[in-house]
Amino acid sequence: MGSWFRDYVYIPLGGSRKGTVRQIINIGIVWLLTGLWHGASVNFILWGIYFGVILMAEKAFILKWLVKIPKVFRRCYSYLIVTISWILFACTKRAERIVFFKALTGIGKKFVCDRESMYLMFSYLPLIAICFVAAAPFGKNIYSIIQKRSETRLTNASVACFWCSF
Repeated sequence: MGSWFRDYVYIPLGGSRKGTVRQIINIGIVWLLTGLWHGASVNFILWGIYFGVILMAEKAFILKWLVKIPKVFRRCYSYLIVTISWILFACTKRAERIVFFKALTGIGKKFVCDRESMYLMFSYLPLIAICFVAAAPFGKNIYSIIQKRSETRLTNASVACFWCSF
């Protein structure tokens, strides 16, 4: 879908060839259309606008700051941006979005981690750990170390077997 919007919307609009201002406008148009592509519901349109605004802001000034901070913080930034976007994507009513956001951030509760939150966190801790390892560069680094120490080249099938063994 991303390549279709790039090839048939972004590039015909001029892409990044007509200056930064036009590029920012083109990004906004593409993301508005991406939201509409998911559906004509307000939540999908807000989701598209949200990503459009984020990308326009990054292009205009945030990117200069992001490239200067360590990768771990850039990943946390991305995770936060995407997590918030799912609230817009999933919740069809404004009241639902507010309740979901409050629950996500702990706003309005005496304690951020109540009994139910702790239970769910510990129940999903193995999955969270696997996702953390998969999202971090550990896997690539482990693969590189094994590749360097191995007499023979590893195939993609052997790497898949290695990851499936966890």
